[in-house]
Order: sequence, then structure tokens, then C-alpha cells
Amino acid sequence: MSAECIAALVAAGLKKCINRVPGVESCNVNLLTNSMTVSGSAGVNDIITAVENAGFEAEEVKEGEEKSDSDDESAPIIKRLIYSIGFWLFLAYFFRWV
Repeated sequence: MSAECIAALVAAGLKKCINRVPGVESCNVNLLTNSMTVSGSAGVNDIITAVENAGFEAEEVKEGEEKSDSDDESAPIIKRLIYSIGFWLFLAYFFRWV
């Protein structure tokens, strides 16, 4: 089973859980962007509870706003990149690849 199939099944399952919340008219789940759009009269806390009960994390983002990724999440990636480049340079020098 491919990753796309698994993502589609997970998104469909999450959408089904959200559509069970009273007051939800429609729900669109996009796992690629880690986002979900819900319309209807359901309360935000009810929707967040349903998402958390499905095993995911959720937070409210108002329409027109975007959730900004914090620099704390990218710091380990940048650190690993710097170490990888340094190690590659060491190997390149040691084996005279440069």
C-alpha cells in the first residue's frame, strides 16, 4: 500500500469523525498541509475534541490567518545539515574527492 493510499485513508477516517460532530455541515482534511477546514455551527472545542479523540493534535486558526512554524522546529534540521556538510567536507578532504 502506497503512502498516498494510507494518507487518503487516514484523511477519510478523520473526516468521518469530524462529520459526526453535531452541527458540522462540511469538512475538508488535507494531511499534506496539516490543515482542516470545517463549516457549520459546531463549536470549536467540540471539533478539537473530536480531532484529539481520533489521535491527532488540533488548534484553532482563524480564517485569513496562517499558522507560522516556529524556528524551534527547524533548528534541529539546520543543525543536522551543518553537521552533515562538515562531515562531508572532512571525508572529501580525507579521501581527496574535492
